[in-house]
Amino acid sequence: MKNVHKKFLEFIGFSDVEAESMLEDWKKAADLLELDEKDIVFAIKEWIPKHWNMKLKGIRQMLCANIREVVDIFKIEDYKKDGYGIIYGVLPSVPTNYYAMKYGGGKIYVGYPHYQLISVMGALFHKENKYIDRAEALGMTQGCKHCALNKTRIGTESEGLFAQPDVVWSWGYTCDEAPKTDEFIKCSLNKNWNYIVTRLPHDTNLGERDNEKRDRVEYVAESIKDGQRQIEKTLDFTVSDEDMWKAVSDVSRYFKKIHRLNELNCKLPRQLVSGSEMSLIAQPIHIPFNTGLEHHETALDTLISEIEKKGEEADGPKRPKIGCYFASYSLPWISRLFLENDIDLSFSTIMSFTDRQFEASAYDDPFMVIAEQWLGMPLAVNASYEMEMVCEKIEKYKPDAMLFGFFNFDRWMGGHQKMMVSRVEEKTSVPHFYIEGNFWDDRNYGIDDLATRIESISNYVKMNKMLDGVGDDE
Repeated sequence: MKNVHKKFLEFIGFSDVEAESMLEDWKKAADLLELDEKDIVFAIKEWIPKHWNMKLKGIRQMLCANIREVVDIFKIEDYKKDGYGIIYGVLPSVPTNYYAMKYGGGKIYVGYPHYQLISVMGALFHKENKYIDRAEALGMTQGCKHCALNKTRIGTESEGLFAQPDVVWSWGYTCDEAPKTDEFIKCSLNKNWNYIVTRLPHDTNLGERDNEKRDRVEYVAESIKDGQRQIEKTLDFTVSDEDMWKAVSDVSRYFKKIHRLNELNCKLPRQLVSGSEMSLIAQPIHIPFNTGLEHHETALDTLISEIEKKGEEADGPKRPKIGCYFASYSLPWISRLFLENDIDLSFSTIMSFTDRQFEASAYDDPFMVIAEQWLGMPLAVNASYEMEMVCEKIEKYKPDAMLFGFFNFDRWMGGHQKMMVSRVEEKTSVPHFYIEGNFWDDRNYGIDDLATRIESISNYVKMNKMLDGVGDDE
């Protein structure tokens, strides 16, 4: 086999010229990720063809966009030497302000290197993340069910894998453990760890629409503005209103295209894009990419075009589809197992939108618009409002069943989902299923462990759909 690293780059979609130009950077990244030739060959011959639809140009472009970002995270030390300000963050967050700072700050790096590591290692190589073990040895014990992403942050910092950031914007809007992780790093590993926390109290009444409460929007807008202004002061730059509105426009455009992709894909009798692929292309909803939105947006445009051109030609009878809370891209084998049982794992409720989210904003201040957008996201609102959103999506996309779970590492989200399963099923009459698991990390369960469970769910859905059709022709 010719240079296995160049073959990998060409396999996922880079041209010969592109692959050659980024080869040394990719080899450096692969070496730091401890990916050997055996891992690369496994990805090329087995894992990627099995789990990602490489026949679709848009999917190949999407994988290329992710590899560009992975290569970029190992250039951060060079950016620092060149005078860049380095800003890290943690999922889930508001990406818009990161792009605004990048537009306004000149030499600014914005990104989530820890997230890129854990996502790509699972999605493309199915290789265990050793930094989780290192975090557990430092006290983030497995039995306490800590988030694998936060453990990766601790493990990589203990090893000095990534360059020291100038500031970490730590989002506590949804993940309360993220700010505590930064506190752990500062107290136990790196006294120079500089972080800014933006939090949101979960104190709205059940059933209130968070994004329609002006005082709530104002509070979130001010908290986001305060975090951004602290970063601007730390790195000595200023973001203009023009920069802010450009970021709002760019991110909003991407949101609309994700919505369009969901609409097209879910209407097909047999989906062209799997649930895992839909989630991967939707990543920029919650995280910024230092390499920019353009590579993901190109992939998104291509996928939309491919579905519009080929969708109606999808071969075979209609497949039942299952919507889900989150179709993991780190564990794409979950989508694959459903597909092998002739079921499409479809849209994710936390990676999709309602039609109402695209109504014109009531505000003319960019921070208010961003806050209003965030407070329309399922991860940002009270449980009853989120249930309302889920019901709207079920009505729009008409799944044959819904799948929740894979959040057993999260004490809040795990219990929250179980409550939603009962309430939403009661309201919609759509069968709901729940699977225990961890969407980041499958060390404690695996493909064989869940194969029978997924087969049972699939058989139930197919039988249920068949029974629903009895008498339709009479």
